[in-house]
Amino acid sequence: PSEWLKDTLLKLPAWPNNRIDELLPLTPEFIKSLSQRE
Repeated sequence: PSEWLKDTLLKLPAWPNNRIDELLPLTPEFIKSLSQRE
């Protein structure tokens, strides 16, 4: 987790806002699948 956080914080200032979900450790599809289980 610390490597992911370090990498993300380094990328964040120049990363386009419309692609911010690409920096998440989980894919948006996985997150949606979790919410569909409820």
